[in-house]
Amino acid sequence: MEIYLVFVDAIRNSNKFWSAKVEDTQLTVEWGRVGYNSQTKVHSLVSNQKANFKGFVA
Repeated sequence: MEIYLVFVDAIRNSNKFWSAKVEDTQLTVEWGRVGYNSQTKVHSLVSNQKANFKGFVA
């Protein structure tokens, strides 16, 4: 399961994204400014159900 969000505000020159992906027992979250190097954090969880229950992924 993966979700991808984008925020654009031309007046404030803001163009950001967030991505969350659940694969088995790992949740990978990536975020940053579109077109630039992103940041990534990987969470290891006990189960796939726990990843969904914790609200990390819609």
